[in-house]
Amino acid sequence: MRNILTLLLAILFLTACHNEKNSNSESAQIEPGEKYKPVISGDWKLLFKPDSTIGAYINDHTLYRHESTGKWHFIGITSKVVPANAETEVYFAQGIGDSIIVKGGYTDTIQKLFDSEEKAWAPYAFNYQGKAHIFFGPQKIATSTSNDGMN
Repeated sequence: MRNILTLLLAILFLTACHNEKNSNSESAQIEPGEKYKPVISGDWKLLFKPDSTIGAYINDHTLYRHESTGKWHFIGITSKVVPANAETEVYFAQGIGDSIIVKGGYTDTIQKLFDSEEKAWAPYAFNYQGKAHIFFGPQKIATSTSNDGMN
């Protein structure tokens, strides 16, 4: 499962890199029934790694751009336990940057965005009426709202 999530993140990241770099070019059109095979090209780039005092990795994650601040927010579940143990993933770490691609990764970070003391998985964030909204589970679907995506 972790390998699949890593691959999906890589595809999302590389697609964003390609689209940002070639924003003036037209996208390739795929005909109905035609299969498209994404190709990863270029070097891997670090997006975000939490401070080791907070977490050892980023697992399930979301990436969004806050409409009021214009900043990109990378939010993921984490734990200090290695190897990863889903039962200990009870809080989120967050990296913030001016662009979706930040040389060296997101460094303006809020290390513990949320600490539920219960499992906190599958964060999903979006903007609505100038506020950031994040939804997460798994015990029950919970939500949090912020004016700036940080507090």
